[in-house]
Amino acid sequence: MKTHELFEAAQLDAMGLLDGQEQADFEAALMAASPALRAQIREEQARYAKPERLPAGVEPGPDLRARVLNAVKA
Repeated sequence: MKTHELFEAAQLDAMGLLDGQEQADFEAALMAASPALRAQIREEQARYAKPERLPAGVEPGPDLRARVLNAVKA
């Protein structure tokens, strides 16, 4: 996985949008990355995982994963 792909996957992972194989691929690529890059990616994930980023009581729609993946591809 290239660095920008790791960051994209990290964002999706932080939002719980990776399926089983994508999760495994991301974790393997992350473990192969340098310690500095791993730290930077985990810091980025922490920003996305903060609960205050979403309004209280709002559940993401079932199409969120598809919309995020389409936006990343674009």
